[in-house]
Formats: sequence, C-alpha cells, structure tokens
Amino acid sequence: RGITFSSTPEIEKELAATGAAKVLLDAVREKSVRIEAPTPTPVPTPVQDFNYFKTRADASFVRGEYSSALADYDRALVLSPDSAVAFLNRGRTYYNLKDFPKAGADLDKAVELDPKDSKALYNRGLLLETKGELEKALADYRNAVEVDPANEPAKAMVKKISDQLEQAKAAERAAAAP
Repeated sequence: RGITFSSTPEIEKELAATGAAKVLLDAVREKSVRIEAPTPTPVPTPVQDFNYFKTRADASFVRGEYSSALADYDRALVLSPDSAVAFLNRGRTYYNLKDFPKAGADLDKAVELDPKDSKALYNRGLLLETKGELEKALADYRNAVEVDPANEPAKAMVKKISDQLEQAKAAERAAAAP
C-alpha cells in the first residue's frame, strides 16, 4: 500500500539465490519500478578551432609558459595560416625563447600579412634592435608610429634609437677629427 519497490538485476539474482519462490520473483518484477543501469552522460569536448588554440596560447604566453604557447600557436596557424595576429604572437613567443631566426620569420610574415599592424612593426623593431640592426629597427619604429600615432612605446623607441645613432655618429666624427 503506497510502497514502491525498485528492482535491479542484482536484487533479483540475490532473491533467487536465497531461495525466493518464482511466484515472489514474478510479483516483485511486476509491481516494482525497474531501475536500469545509468548510461553515462557524454562529456562535451570543446570545439577545437582557431580561436580555441589562439586563446589557449595567449593565456599560456601571459603565464610565461612559452613552450605550451608555441604548440598552440602552431595548431592555430595550421587552422588559419593567414592570421597575422597568430604569426605576431608566435613571433613574440620565439623572441622570448631567444630563437631569433624563427622570431624574425614570424614577425616578417605578420608584417607581410598586415602591413598596417603597428604592434607587428614595433615587435619586429625590438627584434632588430636586439640583433644590433639599429637602422632597420628605427625604420620599423617610425612605421609603427606612422601607422598608429598613439603607439607610445614605438615613439619612445624612435627617440631612444635616434639618440643612440646620433651619439654613435658624433663619436665617429670625433674619432676622425685630427
């Protein structure tokens, strides 16, 4: 009266093993709520598209996990080989890993894909400055300022490199003077 039985194959097996009559087993089956083994709910997998890998790579880059970032930028670029931003960010990652030839190739590609990207020009300028190519670095910094006059870091670098080059020329003139 008002009691609901639930039955599972294990309960039925145990009742039969303990000597329950077939009539009792049939009554339990008929009157009880049958509980089936639960089916596992599938875990959704994230959609692994360009944005997924780029976002994950950006997060790794910010945490300083450059190897992880590099792997995800590689995957992102396989999915979108014309992404200037992904080349820029992978170039920055290579720069932080001190792999300057690969950084240069990626930064060149970023500038090629988007010549009006002030950040790409600025970062390529940083690389060129690190390599001691001050004239080329100055040209990239100037282009970055021309493309985006609000790029304050590029403005500061134009002044810094211009001053360095002027001091070097002054030192050369002084050394050449009798």
